Formats: sequence, structure tokens, C-alpha cells
Amino acid sequence: MAVAANALVSLTDAKSFLGIIGTADDAKLEKVIDRASDLCEQYCRRPFKELTYTDLRRRGPNGRLLYPLHVPIKASGTITISVDGTAQSLWKAEADGDPALKDVIVASDLWDSLFSPNHFYRAAGWAALSTSNPYNVLLTYTGGFVTIPDDLQEGALEIIQKLWRDQSKAVQEVVSINTPGGGITLLDTVIPKRAALLLNVYRRIVVV
Repeated sequence: MAVAANALVSLTDAKSFLGIIGTADDAKLEKVIDRASDLCEQYCRRPFKELTYTDLRRRGPNGRLLYPLHVPIKASGTITISVDGTAQSLWKAEADGDPALKDVIVASDLWDSLFSPNHFYRAAGWAALSTSNPYNVLLTYTGGFVTIPDDLQEGALEIIQKLWRDQSKAVQEVVSINTPGGGITLLDTVIPKRAALLLNVYRRIVVV
């Protein structure tokens, strides 16, 4: 057995962080790593590990900016885009000439290069020409991190540590705290405070 493709840390790093020696608990720990990695993605509302999407069908948004879920976009990789069945010319770097002469620009509106580039710009907009086919954008691209940033790995390790300790102690989903006024029971959280602080940098804001 091995960790899942979206695992944010290796089995070796997790064992080192937890101070585990030997291989008896490897299979159990791999499941914890996978669970922690899933929790990080759920908390941040985004995937992290680099992945290639081929012929991904997207609904064309109103406006000129199309934000893929998986960033940063790998500008050096293969990118193909068609809108309403028409292939688009792409500008990815200065070597591609004048960006004004291209249909789509691979760009960023973030100051942090860690997530850049993070969107596709199309001056003509992305909205579908027909309401019968709102999913009018066909996209092939690669996005995500080849190497997981250190602080993101640290956040995942903090969660792994909590899950591992809770599992070994058979901790329930509630915790009891004694106060001067008596005992109170609170719902426990699988995201430790330090992990949340580390992950907040990567958390995707969803506007509804």
C-alpha cells in the first residue's frame, strides 16, 4: 500500500515528525496521511498536487477572467482552449509576441508568485453563445504544485499528529473542559489552531 496521489507529505516525513521507528504501523499511518491531506484540501477548498486536466469542460463565466480550480497554472506545459468549438490562440510568455494579438492570455492578478499564473484572460469574454450549451469552454492544462511548500507540509503534519494521537487514545469527537463554573463539553476540531494558521494562506475564498 502507498499514500494517495494527493498526499501532501511522505510516509518517511510523517514518521520522522511523529518519532515513529519501524514499519509495523506504516499502513495505518498512510491512511492517516491520506485523511489529513483530504482535510487540508477540504479546508482550503482547492487541490494542491500538480495534475493535468485533459478536455475539461467548463461553464464560461460572465466577464473576461476564467479561474481554474487547480493553480498555479503551468505556463510551460501544454495548454489548449476552445470556446464554443473554436480553438483559441494563447499568450503565455514574452516570447509569444504581442499579447493583444492572442485570443487568451495566461495571467495573474495576485502579488504572490506562489499561485501565479492563476487565470485565463479573454478580451471577448467567456459567456456561451447559446443557452443550450452553457458548458462551452474545453480546456486542457496542468496546474498545482510540483513541490509542496514547506508551510503547507507543516500544516498537514500538524493535522496528522492530531489524528494519530486521537486514534491511539480513542478520542471522541467531543472534549470536556473544566472551568470555575463547572465542566463544559465542546465539539472537537480535527484542524489544530496552528495548522489552520498555516493553511489560511492557501484557503480559497468562495463568493456565492
